Amino acid sequence: MRRNLLTVLAQEHDRFTVITLSGELDLSTADLVRPHLDSAKGRPAHLVFDLTQLEFMDSSGLHLLARAYSITRAQGAVVVMVAPADRIHRVLEVAGFTREMAVYPTLELALATLR
Repeated sequence: MRRNLLTVLAQEHDRFTVITLSGELDLSTADLVRPHLDSAKGRPAHLVFDLTQLEFMDSSGLHLLARAYSITRAQGAVVVMVAPADRIHRVLEVAGFTREMAVYPTLELALATLR
């Protein structure tokens, strides 16, 4: 039996939801994140992805971030990311995500900009 390689912690606040991802976000773990995106539909809140503990992300992760962007943008909100590892930041940069979603060095700074 395969253990979960991804831990997802979602904390909802009035104006934003913080989704903390720890481990590996790939095809086999992406389903753990989808329910949190589904709960964001119809809720005009910003999404903050805390990636400080994310070790790996493949195209499934990029797809989830793109979906999150579409959902929040339609509701007049934004998606921001916090402190991805250098290799993950590079993937996000090459894929064009950093042009549409702000990346902050700390969770505190990200939340301060959304308050």
